[in-house]
Amino acid sequence: MDNADLLIQIKEEYAKLREENARIKDEFEALKSSVPQIQHGVFEFTDGWTRGVWPLGRKTAPGDRFYSPRIEFKTAFSVVPKVNISILRLDTGNSPVRVKINAIEVTTEGFTLDIGTWSDSEVYGIRVDWLAISAPHLV
Repeated sequence: MDNADLLIQIKEEYAKLREENARIKDEFEALKSSVPQIQHGVFEFTDGWTRGVWPLGRKTAPGDRFYSPRIEFKTAFSVVPKVNISILRLDTGNSPVRVKINAIEVTTEGFTLDIGTWSDSEVYGIRVDWLAISAPHLV
């Protein structure tokens, strides 16, 4: 085998290795994107009515009232996650307790925590735990 044949053989092996490397890289990226991502946090608002920014307490107005802060994830998800919300603490007045809470406008970067009450209910403060889970292979 002369040098020209050896060079051809080396180039062919190099091309095969590049193809194999690209295939492995694609497989790795597919595997990486299928790994579940999880983040959690706590939102707390207390004594807001004294500062005039909390529309859910002190009978500010009859009817539907909402407070909707935006929650940003520490790092963006690769796909839009599912968000679970749990109320940890709820400070209310003497009236019947009416409260609803939802995660809306969920994106890979965050969500809006939609807290509401209605009628004559008074909500003075709330502590909420949230859990965001993205499992691309289960979607």
